[in-house]
Amino acid sequence: MDCNELMALVPMGEQRNLEFKQSMSWTENATKTKLTRTILGMSNIRDGGFIVLGVRENPDGTFVIEGVTPEHDATLVYDDIIAWANSHADPYVKISLQRLVCDTKRLLIIKVEEFDDVPAFCKNQSGTELKQGALYVRSRRMAETVEINGSTEMREVLDMAFDKRLRRFSRSLDSLGITTNHQTPQTVTDSYNQELDNAFE
Repeated sequence: MDCNELMALVPMGEQRNLEFKQSMSWTENATKTKLTRTILGMSNIRDGGFIVLGVRENPDGTFVIEGVTPEHDATLVYDDIIAWANSHADPYVKISLQRLVCDTKRLLIIKVEEFDDVPAFCKNQSGTELKQGALYVRSRRMAETVEINGSTEMREVLDMAFDKRLRRFSRSLDSLGITTNHQTPQTVTDSYNQELDNAFE
């Protein structure tokens, strides 16, 4: 992500795969729990997401870039963030950090990868933000991280895990020289769109 892309995204506000945070210090427990909750939630949605530190929300719901203070920036170290996040994730999550300076303002971007094989559960309790055994996702209703408590979100996560397992199994068969005519199952939406296309051919 570069400054031009970020400048274009800020006026659009937060999205399912994009969250803004004002400047914060990693030495604060509230920072650790809030960021880790968001990291867990984004790791459990397709394509993961981005957390941008240094963007403040105004009372009217709009966002403005004010930057990360040098004092806070010095505490935001990759090794510390990934170690703390993964002490609460099972299996481990994958992130990368990127620093930008846009119009003299420092920004930190945390890129969260979607899970590799199985969803990331929260394995340790921490305050009210992180609940042991919880499975967090990013809500489709609004840009927030929520604990799964319904079939819609659970179905999406299970579909992702099943698709990954199926692809891995297919690659294993290919490596053994076993060919199949099996195709990866379509999502309900894909199947519906395919039926529509077939109907109008």
